[in-house]
Amino acid sequence: MGNMVGTLHAWNRAEPLRGYHPASDRAELRALLDAWETAAHYKTNVKVVLDNMAVVKVADKMIKNPHWMPHHHRDLWDRARRCLQENPDVKFMVGWVKGHVKEEDREAYGIPEWIWEGNKNADGHACNAVLEYGDT
Repeated sequence: MGNMVGTLHAWNRAEPLRGYHPASDRAELRALLDAWETAAHYKTNVKVVLDNMAVVKVADKMIKNPHWMPHHHRDLWDRARRCLQENPDVKFMVGWVKGHVKEEDREAYGIPEWIWEGNKNADGHACNAVLEYGDT
């Protein structure tokens, strides 16, 4: 799992995806949860930009209706639901960016440089976690 907040930011993460069902959507969901739970802890609004449209759609639906619960990865979505319900003063937002875009194609896709850099670096953190910890 990789999270990128900003260059050398203390909230950046590169951690193994432990547990059952180690899949990319679960890794994206873990990254979303890490950002949401950190924002809730510090009582700060947050917008998380992911390159997994399925996770973005479910998170957006849950933001609009925190009582709704998806069927897949219920253990993690339950944490997301609790985070939303227990922090009504924090504004949680989610967005999508096309992942794995080459730098020379970034403008053609309309991706702002800071979002492209963040996505590239988050992917790098995730790859580094796999190299450091192995495919758990």
